[in-house]
Amino acid sequence: MTLPPPPRRPASVWLFGLSTSLIAVIMVLSELFNVLSERALEGMGLDMNLLARMIPREFQSLLDLYAYSRYASAFNVIYFSFVLVASIMFLQLRRSGRLLLEIAAWFGLVDGMVESILGYLIMEQLQTSMAAMMRGVGAGGYSLQLSLGPAATIFGLIVWLIPSVGCIIFLRRRSIREIMIR
Repeated sequence: MTLPPPPRRPASVWLFGLSTSLIAVIMVLSELFNVLSERALEGMGLDMNLLARMIPREFQSLLDLYAYSRYASAFNVIYFSFVLVASIMFLQLRRSGRLLLEIAAWFGLVDGMVESILGYLIMEQLQTSMAAMMRGVGAGGYSLQLSLGPAATIFGLIVWLIPSVGCIIFLRRRSIREIMIR
């Protein structure tokens, strides 16, 4: 008894799986670089607790941003490693790979919204600190304060939402579901 030949992998599946894998690898490497650079700062003797006591209260949000970036980097390494494994499984035409990529895309939608809200709150605090610093050196108003926060939030939301929605639409197509073999 001979088994039927495996289904032919369409170019769209190959392109989607390969680009998703490549993006995941780039993101994991860049986030690992972030983690290593933060460790290098700590290796130079940068004591965040001491620094927190030495800087004015208006700049505490900068230290919060530093702490947040460490958690965000660790989360992104895990998330994009998951996406990498799922995209490799998708390239092998596994149903579980398609499902895991769809789950990652839905999670990307939620994460994009959460990251945008947190990013806006952090940017708002950062701009308040910058305005205080600019007043301290004799500058009047801080002109970017009103526009930079919302613009960065909208940009971040778009960067997360468009690819996530596109992935969900692609992965839910009947033609994609039908070629998954195991």
